[in-house]
Order: sequence, then structure tokens, then C-alpha cells
Amino acid sequence: MRRSARPRTPRRGEDRAAFTLIELFLVLLVLGVVVGLTVFRVDRSDPGARGLRSAVEAFLESSRSRARLQGEAVLVRLEPGPAEQDPLELVRYVWRPVLETGFEARYAARQGLQLQDPARLGPPGRVGTGLDLSAGGNVLLAGRGGLLDSPEGLVVEFDWLENEASSGRLLEWEGMLSLRKNRDRLSLVAWIGSREEERYQPVSLDSEDGALEPGVWQRIRCEIADGFLVLAVDGREVGRREVGEGRLAPGREAPLLGDPSGAVLGHADEFVVLARRREPGPEMEVDVRALFTPPEIFFDRFGRLDPGRHPEPVRVVLEEFGQEAGSFLVGRFGQEFDPEAQP
Repeated sequence: MRRSARPRTPRRGEDRAAFTLIELFLVLLVLGVVVGLTVFRVDRSDPGARGLRSAVEAFLESSRSRARLQGEAVLVRLEPGPAEQDPLELVRYVWRPVLETGFEARYAARQGLQLQDPARLGPPGRVGTGLDLSAGGNVLLAGRGGLLDSPEGLVVEFDWLENEASSGRLLEWEGMLSLRKNRDRLSLVAWIGSREEERYQPVSLDSEDGALEPGVWQRIRCEIADGFLVLAVDGREVGRREVGEGRLAPGREAPLLGDPSGAVLGHADEFVVLARRREPGPEMEVDVRALFTPPEIFFDRFGRLDPGRHPEPVRVVLEEFGQEAGSFLVGRFGQEFDPEAQP
């Protein structure tokens, strides 16, 4: 018969090979306290600045990409919050197309084109079919989406081929802007008002002589943004005037292209209106923020740091509780190593 096994009594000096339930509970409790204190300390120190840095770098890179994809400059800016005690706000201003037409007859109704005789659609344009104003007339570009209000900025672009040098109205957007042609130069008038009051005053700008050449397709661009009126022909700036940080008046009607009196004769194609929009960036706090001086970063239409405004890389400093917690450089093509960065 087999004898039942007796429990073995540990000899003196032997170590126990297991923990009791109470001991395990105490160990877990201590670990929980230590981990909780560590997370609290970490959340209150490095990750705030590190997380903000990653977010700001991603915001800047996406701004570059937006400029490259759209072929339009992007402005990144630090602005005060709505209230004095609020943290700074990181925002960007981007251009978005709000009205486009290629003057193809089959899309005339969809694009809201209202022709006034003898204007007609269909002859060859610079890209496809265009708008024939060789005998006079005009077209109202009603588009879709109602009237445009773009206080942050506006761009109007179109291709123009003139039969011969003449003078007359080329574009009229009632209450917002007017573009006249004076033989071989352009005259732009825009209605600008203060940010505080809804009162608008006309501000004019003339291009240099010889800006336009008859018998040649040319791209005309009127831009109102960043406190300047700018005229350009085929990408070359032909006129600029400072108007201050005013507000562009909203248009009361749709833009009218052409001179009703028939004084200006020619062809048009590829009419585009771009409106500027404000987009918020990563949120900052009073104690954790990103700073750069001057508080504006411009990316040109190729996504490069604008050399005309930034001859040197822009240094972005990360501050946490009033102390510098890191920095990086915004270079011409991307972020760069900052030799002054905190170790």
C-alpha cells in the first residue's frame, strides 16, 4: 500500500519561492503610485513642448504643401487671442478658388454666364474655347454660391488678348473693385475700409506704361492682400501700392467682364477668382507656446520660404512656463537644425 505524501517543511535557511497575495497587492500599489507620479511630472514638463513642436512642424510642412499644390503663397501668422489673457493663436491664410470659368458654351448655364450682345462664346481661347469680345459686349460672371465676401484678400486672374491698343473698362465688380485699360497700361480701383468701421474708400493703382501688348495673350492678375494692391502681367509685377491693414469691401453684384460701350475689343479666357481664408493651427496655451520674430512666415507659390521677406531662416522657439524648451529653424525648403537649440 502507498503511503500518502507528507507536506515538506522548509529547512532552516531556505528561501520561499512565492509571494503572498498581500505582498503582491502592496507591490502593485507602490508601482501604481510611482507610475502616476512619473506621468504627472512628464505631463507637466517635456511632452507639452515636444508635442507642440511636432504639431507646429507638421502645420508648417502642410502649409508648404498647400502652397506648392495650389501655386499660391501661404501666410502663417501668430495673432493675439480674442481676449487679452488668452494665449496666442497660430493661424494660416490660404487661397481658395471661389469662381472659375473657361467660357465653354456647353457649361455656360452651369457657370452662370450671362452674355450681352454682341459677346459670344466658342472661338479658340488661350487654353480651349474662349470669350469673344472682338465686336464689344460683356458677360456677367454670376457663378454659383451667391455674392462673394472676402475681407482677408482677393485675387482676380484672367487671360486677355487685345485686338488693338484702346482705353475703356475691362472689369467691373460693383462695390469691390474696378479694372480699366488705358491703352498699354492698367488702372485698378479697390474699395478698402478700416477693420473697425463698415466705411469703404476707393484706392487706386496704375501699372507701369507698356504693361500690355496688343495681339498677344497675357495673364492679368489683380491682388488685394497683406495691405497691398498689386497688378501683375504674365507673372511680372507691374504695379504695387500699400493700403494698410484694411478690409476689402464685399461685392454687391457679380463681376462684369468687358466694356458695354464697346471701347475695349479682344478675347478672354480662363477667368478665376481666389478668396483668402483663415485656418486655425495647433492650439497653444499661455504656459506652452511657439514664438517667432517677426510673427509672420511667408511661403511662396513654390512652397519655399519667401526669400524677399525672409533672407535668413526663421527661428521658432518653444517656451514652457517662461523658459526656452527647444527650437528649430524654418529654412527655405524645410526645417533645419538650430545650433542655438537647447540640449
